Amino acid sequence: MPSTRKQDERHDQSYEAREKLTSEFRDYLGRTDLTTAYIRLLDGAAKHFLIWAVREQIHLRSIDDNAVRQFRFHNCVCPMAEGGLPRHKRCAPQLRKTMYGVEHFVQFLEQTGRTDDPGEQALGQHLLTAFLADCKSQGFSASVRRKLRSHSSHFLVWLHRTRTSITSVSPDVMNDFLNHDCICPRYFIKPRRAEDRTIYALLIRKFVNFLGDHGVAPNAYLDAAGTNDSSLGDFRRWLAQHRGVTASTIHTYCREVSPIVEKMGEEPTQYDVALLRETLLDRLGMLSVTHARNVLIAVRMYVRFLATRNECDPSLIDAIPKPSARGLWKPPRHIPMKDIERVIAACDGCTAAGIRDKAILLLLARLALRAGDISALQLSDIDWCNGRLHVCGKSKRSTWLPLPQDAGDALLEYITTSRPNIATGRVFLRVRAPNGPLGSSHTVSDIVSSAMKRAGVVSPGTAGAYLFRHSVATDLLRSGASLEFIGALLRHQSPDTTMIYAKADVPMLHEVAQPWIGGAK
Repeated sequence: MPSTRKQDERHDQSYEAREKLTSEFRDYLGRTDLTTAYIRLLDGAAKHFLIWAVREQIHLRSIDDNAVRQFRFHNCVCPMAEGGLPRHKRCAPQLRKTMYGVEHFVQFLEQTGRTDDPGEQALGQHLLTAFLADCKSQGFSASVRRKLRSHSSHFLVWLHRTRTSITSVSPDVMNDFLNHDCICPRYFIKPRRAEDRTIYALLIRKFVNFLGDHGVAPNAYLDAAGTNDSSLGDFRRWLAQHRGVTASTIHTYCREVSPIVEKMGEEPTQYDVALLRETLLDRLGMLSVTHARNVLIAVRMYVRFLATRNECDPSLIDAIPKPSARGLWKPPRHIPMKDIERVIAACDGCTAAGIRDKAILLLLARLALRAGDISALQLSDIDWCNGRLHVCGKSKRSTWLPLPQDAGDALLEYITTSRPNIATGRVFLRVRAPNGPLGSSHTVSDIVSSAMKRAGVVSPGTAGAYLFRHSVATDLLRSGASLEFIGALLRHQSPDTTMIYAKADVPMLHEVAQPWIGGAK
């Protein structure tokens, strides 16, 4: 077999074989509607490509996108071809037409079986048609579907040119596509601005997720928290069964632990204090204080999990610095209630998004709910007869809260007039296609931030759902409510958590503050 392959290579490199091949290529072009002059130009490009391939010792079977790219950018010193064919310079004005001829020639080689390719073009078109039909059923507009068709077609063409099978699509393959220097045939344009590249990647991701959801590409998407790692899979189950941690917290822990485990290795028995501290210092050096605190908490929990299974030395837990508890030195950020009312009033009651946002803001302002409470709220959690709301917060602690009249009216208006009619129990859904539950608690915070910008209200810090929660608690304290009452409303498990609001009532603190000895200030 190897000798036969070498004989084929020598045969492809001979002058007679190249002439026969280009003759078949001219006949192939003659069956199209191209003019004779243009066919002659494309034929010249094919001959130039064959001469270059012989010089570079590239066999026809291995022609792919990399070979075409090398030909395009080669500094041409190709000899004059047999038969008087003129040399084609790389910087010649006809470079675009030359590459167009090379693309036609590569397609001809593929159709005649002279190159090795996955042969999945028909499968790709079938999947693309099914994907677009699925997008239409989800309510995507015609303009978005056109973009999805164009970008997904570009991805399929690139897969074919790089000889990558659709079944092997993975996050790494997608990243290679997003970063490739495009010379793909047809009129594909890769965006240049950062925000456009982000949208471009999101649209491609939809098609890649579609391949994964339908079992075409099993590795199309990997969980960001590393659930494909068996140890983290056991860590997830341990957190849920033995620690009673919520799903969102489990996701956060695994997301923070995954890069640490990747760098330290998958053999916990090899972990020691020096390796652990070195890895943490490299990881924490580029993070904010809050993010570093979350990483330390997650890693301590992971090491404790390993210790319970006797996979590492329990003393390693003491090698990880224990993050200090958030003290009472800094009062919570808040805004006046009149500003909150301005934010609520700025919602457009004539649009579906405005009606939904108003209901969310009223629930945040009246009940001091967390963003996670809003995103996880179910239709079955609303007791319309008794005017109350069932909320399951941190540590899976559930309670019933009274539903104020204005918040209930806004919630009823959203459910009856603006909520998409889809098969899900979540109350608050996305307005744009695909209609579905809000992505996470961050989406609720983004809604609050956009509403504040729309109302012209300046936030003292990060504008999120917690700003409303702190503002409600601060207003209640200044109105004379006790810390016990505020703790019950905020559903704090420990009274110490509520004590942070004791510093929020600055005027009252001025009244009870004792003067310094000697009148010092």
